[in-house]
Amino acid sequence: MPEATDAGTLTVHDLAALCGLDVRHFERPGPGRDPGFGSHALATTCEVVEVFSPAGPGQGPHARDKGLLDRCRLAYRRETWVPRYRALNDAFLAHEKERWIASPLRDSEMRVLGSMVVAHLQVTACLEGGRLVLLLGIGSAPVGLYYPAESLLLYLTALRLNPLALLRLVLDQLTRRPLAWAAWLHRAMKGELQRVFVVGDNRPGHFMRQTLAYLDAEETKLLAFGRAGGLLVRVPDWCAMDPCAVFPSLASVEGLVIPSPGLTDALLAHGYDAHRVYRFTIYPDSSWLRRRLAPLIDAAGQGVAGRRFRVMISLDAERERVINAVEVFRFVLRKLGEACDADGSALEVVWDGWTVSGAPSARDQEVIGRIEALMAAITAELPVTLAAQHRIFGRSALEKVPVLAACDLAITTQGTGAMVASWLLQRPTIVYHVPGAVSNRDYLDEGTAVDMDPRAVGLPPPGSAEAGNHQRFNLAPWGMEEALRRAVGGRLAIRPEARHPDAPPSTPEKRASPEETLRKRRDQAIRDAAQELAALLGLDMRHFRFPGRETDPAFGSAALTTAYEIVDVLGPMGAGDGPHGADAVLHERIRTHYRHTTWLARYRTLNAAFLAHEGRGGIHSPFSGEEAMVLGSIPLAQYQVTPCLDGERLILLVGIGYMPVGLVYPAENLFLVLTDYRLNMRQVLGSVLAHLLHRPLPWREWLRRAMTSGLRRAYVIGDNRPSHFIRESLAYLNAEEDSLVAFGRKGGLLVQVTDWCAMDPFAVLPALAPLDRLAVRSEAVTETLLLAGYDAHRVYRTIIYPNSDWLRRQLASRIESAAGAGVGRRFRVAISLDAERERLVNAVEVFRFVLRKLGEACTVDGSVLEVVWDGWTVSGEPSARDREVIGRIKAMVAAITRDLPVTLTAQKRVFGRTALAKLPELATCDLVITTQGTGGVVASWLLRRPTIVYHVAGAASNMADLDPATVIPVDQRAVGELPPGDPRAGGHQRFTLAPWGMEEALCRAVGGRLAIRRECEGPEPRA
Repeated sequence: MPEATDAGTLTVHDLAALCGLDVRHFERPGPGRDPGFGSHALATTCEVVEVFSPAGPGQGPHARDKGLLDRCRLAYRRETWVPRYRALNDAFLAHEKERWIASPLRDSEMRVLGSMVVAHLQVTACLEGGRLVLLLGIGSAPVGLYYPAESLLLYLTALRLNPLALLRLVLDQLTRRPLAWAAWLHRAMKGELQRVFVVGDNRPGHFMRQTLAYLDAEETKLLAFGRAGGLLVRVPDWCAMDPCAVFPSLASVEGLVIPSPGLTDALLAHGYDAHRVYRFTIYPDSSWLRRRLAPLIDAAGQGVAGRRFRVMISLDAERERVINAVEVFRFVLRKLGEACDADGSALEVVWDGWTVSGAPSARDQEVIGRIEALMAAITAELPVTLAAQHRIFGRSALEKVPVLAACDLAITTQGTGAMVASWLLQRPTIVYHVPGAVSNRDYLDEGTAVDMDPRAVGLPPPGSAEAGNHQRFNLAPWGMEEALRRAVGGRLAIRPEARHPDAPPSTPEKRASPEETLRKRRDQAIRDAAQELAALLGLDMRHFRFPGRETDPAFGSAALTTAYEIVDVLGPMGAGDGPHGADAVLHERIRTHYRHTTWLARYRTLNAAFLAHEGRGGIHSPFSGEEAMVLGSIPLAQYQVTPCLDGERLILLVGIGYMPVGLVYPAENLFLVLTDYRLNMRQVLGSVLAHLLHRPLPWREWLRRAMTSGLRRAYVIGDNRPSHFIRESLAYLNAEEDSLVAFGRKGGLLVQVTDWCAMDPFAVLPALAPLDRLAVRSEAVTETLLLAGYDAHRVYRTIIYPNSDWLRRQLASRIESAAGAGVGRRFRVAISLDAERERLVNAVEVFRFVLRKLGEACTVDGSVLEVVWDGWTVSGEPSARDREVIGRIKAMVAAITRDLPVTLTAQKRVFGRTALAKLPELATCDLVITTQGTGGVVASWLLRRPTIVYHVAGAASNMADLDPATVIPVDQRAVGELPPGDPRAGGHQRFTLAPWGMEEALCRAVGGRLAIRRECEGPEPRA
């Protein structure tokens, strides 16, 4: 191909000549393309010769060429092609210059120019007689040879695919991006392509069984490939397991991470010869992968206290094939719960149903939301107790392994869930499906798979809304009950209940329904728990909430909280005039043992003992003057509650982070305040008492275990304040990483409170990811941990490091990979919109002004202007409130950008993502404009980008979340009063911003990069 001299015309002409096609088939600048040309026209006029079709090759002129057909069958039948395919793979990895494949059309060998990934196809460009020929493949199967000049596709596989649709996929790429393909082919013919091995498959099952198997078999060759200059390209959303986690040695090979959207464009632009080996069976079973994952599998379930039965239930919320899923899985949990009660075991549920490769997409989030709704419906008022619920849907397959390896049973439709549970982990697996829809049992281990009786799978009745969809079906409870008995009959006794079609007719006995019997049993258990807990705490039982209790305003959490004596010798409330208000000895004990330096030393000792699985020790009880023995710890909202035994008296230490807030003495109706921090102490007390009194059963069970058999230790990760989590909780994990790894190896559990983690801790600190862990939302965390019997400790809001250097090191790969991502001269600004509280009254006016000023300056500078919109950080799955705020931000963005007099080259939305997911976009920003909050922490403190902060001065009391060297506060004289008649004038946080203040801040922030033309008059600069 000659060198291109005109990027708009000659390069496209060169490509057309190489293909032997009319240049009008390719998209070029200028008038629209003639509808008689393009990929559609090329595909529909192409002759397709189906070489291996039982129905014959077709009717075209080449289909009647017997010699051509014989050459195709000889060169591309499986027994001939597979050895050549292996040789091509080996030659690629060995960096051999010459690679050849057979051309049946001219009975010759064609030189391979290079290879490219196009969606799920592998496209290999070859040169024959000066013309381009493309080999299309899927895995090891040669799908077809496309000869553009002859308008011919030799279809070379017996697979039942749509050859024209596959060809159209490739032609769309070629004709719509001719400049990129021409440049790539030009480099290919000069031998200047860099070789990269692409890892990924959009089918998770194929990826685990075949792609990973190839990496295992060829690990040595891949390492040599890397040492010789080859790169590894990981496609994260095509990797059901992180290949570098399965094969740590591959992490040493230089590589890139490129998501599948835009993959082909990126590979073309970089000039890569991009080869991929996938869907190519290497091993007959999973033993190789079990060896690789042995540390994860072997560690599963270690240190679990007491007898328990763990079941995994996979909910098909994507296609919603099981019409009566709620009914069936409520039945399953009830049957297992009854059997566990009889066996003396605790029942745990692992919820699955969706595997995510890479960062969750919008579709992933939608399916995850559906699973959560199904899960809530299944567990609503369930008549059996679930000791713990583990959510693993929305994780990668690798992250699920430690949890699933500890399961006694899996119940799933066929797919990734069945493959991990049955094929890989060899756990008993009940598989439910329409029999005709299951064509491939390679994903199951026949020794562990338990198929449901096909008679229990019922198609929807004729005329129903679902009748037209043969994939949707009902499951009869008797079929699930019978499968349960076959799967776990050796472990649990499943009582027969549902009528089996083979059972003889019988007259049912008149008796209470199982649900009614279980409800009565549970009600009595709650009453017994309230009575026992009342005796332990020295309280009247009528303060507790239990079935059958009559409402009495003199009793309950509110009445008890009001009756408490609060002694505050350190804070503003004072000691009070109660019986303990004048106890000087008591007051001195509080001051001595709970002053900051004394308490902090003890707090650190308690933390270290907890992680080392040593005795918990005790705390000082000012009331008795003795040491109170720590029983365990439980997170409760923003508090950490630590029950202790003071002699025979149960007391509760309430803390926030390292700060001891107070000690509750239930028998004495006494609350001793232990801090001078200004909190509403009666509100703190009320929160703790309400939880204790309203949930007597889980608290009684937890305390009983704590005082007898003991609790399993769990370290809780999360903080409801995102900035505290990023600066302090993650810092503790970083400082104590080795101790936490040792803690997990000794049987400790890591509990991630998903909506309290502004960054995924296991992504920031990968060494913690293999440990046994549980993910739970904040609204369920306390009760889940109580019922499961965990001593659940949490270290949070504890300053470890003076700055963000430690976190920048942990996230270096994410931050550095974003650098230099822009093409050409561009200026990128991030704008954070406060749509939650709507504090900035004239936000639309101010940010239209900002974009106009930056746009004008960029035009003068010759730069393009890009905007990153922010304003809301989500931890875990978005809640209804999150979605409401996100909707408000979208409306504000639309108002700001409507008829804007400058051009925005790109707009990116990062609101509604986690803080970690925002990093790649924010790290490339030249300026960030934000109110104080998580946006300021990430932009200024962590990424150290120039950051304009706007706020009411009195509302910004803590600048520790910002980096002084990067923050540019808006002149407070520009912060104005509310306009007259503002409907929310009572909110003192609301304010207006004068444009001159933002203009002046822009000049200070970017004056060295852009020339901001002054147009507003403001007050004289401060001296």
